[in-house]
Amino acid sequence: MKMEEGEENPMNVNRNNQNFMVSFFFGCYLLNSAFLFLRNFLYLY
Repeated sequence: MKMEEGEENPMNVNRNNQNFMVSFFFGCYLLNSAFLFLRNFLYLY
C-alpha cells in the first residue's frame, strides 16, 4: 500500500507541473504578442 501511494504521488505532481508549465508558456506567449502589438501600434503613430 505505501509503495503504491508513493508511486502515485509523483505522477500527480508531474501532471500538475505540466499543466503549470503549459499555462506559464501560454501566458508568456500572450504577453509577448500583446507587447509586439503595442510596440507596432506606437511605431505607426
